[in-house]
Amino acid sequence: MEARTLPQEENLLEVIENIQQKVWSEIETKIIGFTKQLIEQLLEEKVKQLIGAERYERTQERRGYRNGYYRRDLLTKYGNVEDIQVPRVIGLPVEYDVFARYRRRAASREAAIGWSVSQRHLHPQAAQALPGIFSAPPVSAQTVSKCTAYLEEELRHYQQRPLTDDVEFLFLDGITESG
Repeated sequence: MEARTLPQEENLLEVIENIQQKVWSEIETKIIGFTKQLIEQLLEEKVKQLIGAERYERTQERRGYRNGYYRRDLLTKYGNVEDIQVPRVIGLPVEYDVFARYRRRAASREAAIGWSVSQRHLHPQAAQALPGIFSAPPVSAQTVSKCTAYLEEELRHYQQRPLTDDVEFLFLDGITESG
């Protein structure tokens, strides 16, 4: 005899699923908002230390001047953080640690993209593990090549690392894909 669900149970399960989606969507939004706020605070602190003065503060030690902001997006492991206010500085060269030069994605994201790329396409399962990947700029062929090159270099370091004879157990596993 097969168990049947009542229409009320189906509705209840649908309501629970909708609530879970709303809760996780709200959590994701809060995490991205917090990440944006944290990045902007770190950028402001760096500019303050670099210039040697607070905003609108006049001192003899001042080494440069603020010149407004520009906006930038950054794809992080938490999702796409949009419209980050990046301070501009006149009179000093500024390079922010948060952003590698001309990069729109964090290094961890590029490694994940490179890992999941096969024939210049993302595997659907891997794409689900990359939050914000579809709201971000599309992955170009150049990005795929750079990510793949990065992973090949990492693999080469891994393969050429020195091994010790301290191995007690060795487990081997493998996956093959037919083209």
